[in-house]
Amino acid sequence: VSQSSDFLGRVVLAKIGKATFHQPVLPGDRLTYHIELLSLHSDGAVVEGTCHAGDQLQAELEMTFACLDNRFGDIQLFEPAAFLRLLRSLQLFAVGRTPTGDSIAVPPHMLAAEAAASL
Repeated sequence: VSQSSDFLGRVVLAKIGKATFHQPVLPGDRLTYHIELLSLHSDGAVVEGTCHAGDQLQAELEMTFACLDNRFGDIQLFEPAAFLRLLRSLQLFAVGRTPTGDSIAVPPHMLAAEAAASL
């Protein structure tokens, strides 16, 4: 959801509408997540997703996100260089895909913040 605004929007988890866990995850299980964006609006979004261990369905969920406007103050939720480090550690740019199947690109403002932090 945040990627849709190049990580500039202030997006927070508002609600977990549904979460069904079918079986426990065991040490060594390799989990694969698939998330589908159901709706995206200026004030929020709804996604649904699944988690698999191999070909076994582990969990299903539906989450609602809110996009905070200026009524909540004009503050940044995350420092861009630190947030970029987190996203890279999660390998978002290696595995994340756009709706067309392309890799998610690192937004220029995050690269600039990273370069400035390295000085």
